[in-house]
Amino acid sequence: MAAVLPAVLVAMLGSEGLEATTFQAGEPAADTILDPSSAALRDELQRRIAYAAAEGAAGREGRLHLGGRPLRSGEALLRFYRQRDFAPIWRTAESRDRLGLHRALRSVEHDGFNPTHYHVDTLGELFRELVAASGEADGAAGIQADVELLLTDAALQLIHHLAHGRLDPASLNRHWSAPRWWIDPVAHLSQAAEASGGMGPTELERILDDLRPAGMEYQVLLGEGIRLERVMAQGGWARVPEGPTLDPGDVDPRVTALRERLRMGGDLPGIPESPSAEPDDPELYDAEVEAAVRRFQERHGLEVDARVGPATLAALNVGAAERLRQLQVNLERRRWLPQERGDREIRVNIPAFTVHIYDDGTESMAIRAVVGRTDRPTPLFSGRMTYLVVAPYWHVPPSLAVRDQLPKIRTDPGHLAREGIVVLDQAGGARVDPATVDWGAISAAEFNRRFRLRQEPGPRNAMGHVKFMFPNRHNVYLHDTPDRHLFAQPRRALSSGCIRIEGALEVATHLLREGSDWSRERIDQVISAGRERQVVLPRPYLIHLEYRTVFVEGGDTVHFRDDIYDLDPAVWTALSAGPGGPHWRDPE
Repeated sequence: MAAVLPAVLVAMLGSEGLEATTFQAGEPAADTILDPSSAALRDELQRRIAYAAAEGAAGREGRLHLGGRPLRSGEALLRFYRQRDFAPIWRTAESRDRLGLHRALRSVEHDGFNPTHYHVDTLGELFRELVAASGEADGAAGIQADVELLLTDAALQLIHHLAHGRLDPASLNRHWSAPRWWIDPVAHLSQAAEASGGMGPTELERILDDLRPAGMEYQVLLGEGIRLERVMAQGGWARVPEGPTLDPGDVDPRVTALRERLRMGGDLPGIPESPSAEPDDPELYDAEVEAAVRRFQERHGLEVDARVGPATLAALNVGAAERLRQLQVNLERRRWLPQERGDREIRVNIPAFTVHIYDDGTESMAIRAVVGRTDRPTPLFSGRMTYLVVAPYWHVPPSLAVRDQLPKIRTDPGHLAREGIVVLDQAGGARVDPATVDWGAISAAEFNRRFRLRQEPGPRNAMGHVKFMFPNRHNVYLHDTPDRHLFAQPRRALSSGCIRIEGALEVATHLLREGSDWSRERIDQVISAGRERQVVLPRPYLIHLEYRTVFVEGGDTVHFRDDIYDLDPAVWTALSAGPGGPHWRDPE
């Protein structure tokens, strides 16, 4: 464990989490196993690769196979060995190398990968066969060649899966357009083999660790996954029974179950996997339980009121297995993102209803947000924020004009004047007197063909006093809002797709703070004048609209959020379907 997983997990979990392997028992001395540099092994490799290539070209869905076992890295595996003139790379002569390689491959289970997809079981069998055949040079060479090819196939797959994710996000969400980095698995493995003069457990572990997403968040999520696995091994946590809302000070038999659930979830002080000291009255909702409930509510995006009502009870009764699935889905989402973060970034987490601004790699602001409704979801993509608009007009999108505004105009003659909305001629842009339009007779199609709507700058403008622009095909951006009371709600999927942000004027001042003469006072003057002004940012910001239902805040606190757009099941189903084929090409 200590050599395979990141150091932070070793400190968090100790070494007992590593599952024991059994193939090493009774192995002979290392020098009785074929030297991997021998000509016999190279010949066996070349023969097997030629056969696998011919078999793949002949059919079998275009995949390479080795003795009936699929080689999922396909053409990449052929390219790797042809570039090396079929020279082997793996050190397996000594028992400690075989054991270490097997453990390294098993460790990816904590990343949400199924180790059997990377030949772990088959390699265990082959290692035993290799020991048994160690006195027969010809037989050992054939087994060693099989081991060599399966290890390389596993390594090439893992390089790709850790660097880019197992799944193609664009296949799961048609709006996905975030930038992705690219590592060529063949070149990466070749460089590692050349640098080390061969591949053993240490070299494989280094590759895996280096390719896991950088930063503490991924490592903390790995640790939470292992903790949940331990909870599941104990049978999971029991449900808290239904009943009336529990409040601090209540005495109720259900508080005993509540205590146990909070302990198992890590919210009640003490070691979650060990029985805590028995309270004087386990049925009393005391101050210790209240603090744990508040922590649980904060971590799950609930109203933090210490009351165990329907919403909190429903979150408490989500099982450990479901939370582990949710976490593994979000480990995959994290692998879809580039390893390197920009100096200036804005990250919108849609299920958390938050916006985080980073400067020089450090978080500068954390802001509450309102995101798209479930029937008008905010799309997932990345862009480049280059300017903002102070005292903006709102050019009402045609879809919203006919879905939202037209019904209101028909039923309320004063709606347009009260909201500061003007009707413009579609052809020339001239203003149209609303009284000259037969609103009851005009169809939606005719309305959009003849007219468009524009809301003037002012206190009722749907964009508020400022909007933040990152040109995109979705016509989505960040903006202020006149409906600031909505930020007090815990669930804020309430917009038509754009992201409304709290404290928009403070954000504008922050983005313009360097290399600009746009002070807060000057911004306020433009707003008072009611004249739209476009302001270029001194330095652009990368902006990412993300969907993470599990994430880390405060350095090491794992948060869970509801899957508001119901996107998690598709990712989990795809992850569960099997390893599939490779995507050995630059995702850009």
